Amino acid sequence: MGNAKKTTRQEIDRYLEPRYLSLDSVLDDIEQEIVFAHGLFGGGGLDLKPCGRAKRKLALAISGGGAGGVYSAGALEAILPRLRERGIAVDILVGTSSGAVNGYGVFVESLGKTNPQLDEDPAMKQPFRSYIASVWSYLDRDGKASRWVVGRRSWLIALVSRGIGAGKRRLALGVFFLLLLLLVNPYLFVFLFLASGLDGTAFLRPGDPGFLAQYALHFSVLGLGALVVLVVLAWFLFREFGGSLFSDMPLLRLLANTGPNGDLTEPRFWPREQTVDRARVLSRELVAEWYARRGALPEFIVTATDISAGRECLFTLVRPETYSRLIEREWMAVQFDSDTDGAKEYREHENALFAQSEDLLKTVVASSAVPGAFPTQRIGIYGASSRRDVSHCFVDGGVLDNSPIHIAIDAGATHVISLEMHPLEQHDPMESDERGKAEYSLFQAALKTFTAVLDRATVEDVRRTAAWNRFLAQHPESLGQAKPPPDKTAKAQSEQAAAAMGRRIVPLYRIAPRETPIGTVEFDGHYSAGKRSVVLRDLLRRGVVDMQGENIWRATTRHAPGAE
Repeated sequence: MGNAKKTTRQEIDRYLEPRYLSLDSVLDDIEQEIVFAHGLFGGGGLDLKPCGRAKRKLALAISGGGAGGVYSAGALEAILPRLRERGIAVDILVGTSSGAVNGYGVFVESLGKTNPQLDEDPAMKQPFRSYIASVWSYLDRDGKASRWVVGRRSWLIALVSRGIGAGKRRLALGVFFLLLLLLVNPYLFVFLFLASGLDGTAFLRPGDPGFLAQYALHFSVLGLGALVVLVVLAWFLFREFGGSLFSDMPLLRLLANTGPNGDLTEPRFWPREQTVDRARVLSRELVAEWYARRGALPEFIVTATDISAGRECLFTLVRPETYSRLIEREWMAVQFDSDTDGAKEYREHENALFAQSEDLLKTVVASSAVPGAFPTQRIGIYGASSRRDVSHCFVDGGVLDNSPIHIAIDAGATHVISLEMHPLEQHDPMESDERGKAEYSLFQAALKTFTAVLDRATVEDVRRTAAWNRFLAQHPESLGQAKPPPDKTAKAQSEQAAAAMGRRIVPLYRIAPRETPIGTVEFDGHYSAGKRSVVLRDLLRRGVVDMQGENIWRATTRHAPGAE
């Protein structure tokens, strides 16, 4: 009887070698896996084996990054059709912040619940095959995608991302602040009035009878008027921006319109109640469809930050065995409940948590709710033995954890493709700031800081994963135990196998732009000294084009190029 040829160490080293790959090479890698092979007389080492559909669990881990998320949508446009051509299924979708929006787009497409307008309406068709890329392209058709994200406050996006600028905007702001100063400063108003040379009946001359009384009366009226103006202005600002800079309704409205019964022809200004109702209806339909066909559909995980509990939270639509893995690894995993008996198996776990199926879209909004920029999202959760909701407040998942790579691994992924928004190459510490001597505004500094936090969180997560893979590659005996003795019970053998499965080398592939072409909130374009303009469609196309060359970094044992 012939034996299968054992893989040489050189072949294994080539499989683990850190370098840039083409998409075809990545797909070839995904069809293989590193396993522990027992030696004939004990011991053992690494071996490279085919990884068929039954063994493989491919995860797409999509990080957050605001407007930069459109680059990931472009990469998905190239990746998803190739995966289908090769017969490789996406098993897990994990998304954070704008990555949750992209993951949701892939999830909706897998369920066949997309808006048919992008396929049937000639005026709306886009030159893309994937649904999420078509949506991004359509939103940016007039260079004003921010209307769909923040609605009528899109002028704030322009102010934050581009600054005051020149021309009409600077003149308009100057006139506005001058009028505001005249209204709230009665001293200046009286001085200008007197300095204008108007004497007549407006004011008595000094020394005239009643001069002081008339001056005090005018001053009091102006002061009272200024107080009223300040109170009205404060009320308006508190009403408009008391909770956040932007409203959450435009994004929720957009997501509600992505379903089969939605309308993407324009940013619709539905009343809040109508938007919430439509989002709830679509959420229930999507969850019900997933439970009906869960064996043939990808699992979906949305990350958020639970500021009520002070920890990360995973909103999940995963199979029972995956849910158990997440709970065992001490994640706060909240499964969307089923309106039927579809969630019965999950209730067998004493630590199980649930959310209503109607809150699916709301959790995607919560994952994208940058603190201060968007309102916190209040979502009810409950335990396995109770239907009583306990309301918690959630914000952007990137606050505590912008990279969902380790979440995908804990969910059982055998291979992970990480879609990111920030360059992989390390920056020169002596590089000058792109703004030169210009000062950062309050909003710009806050956004720059938040972006740096997201970037660092992703890098550290990939670094830990690569270090763990490198340790396992150097100590293959850690991947598996010795062959169990024949007198071991089936349960003991099963537990041993499960422990070994928890210590597998997980191939990791990073996809990111070579440079940062657009800022976190620059949905309507990026402008540099009036010479360069990059809009979302440009970044979308770049994501597609980058997948045609060798631009995917194999980070299995080294997290980034040039890293040690």
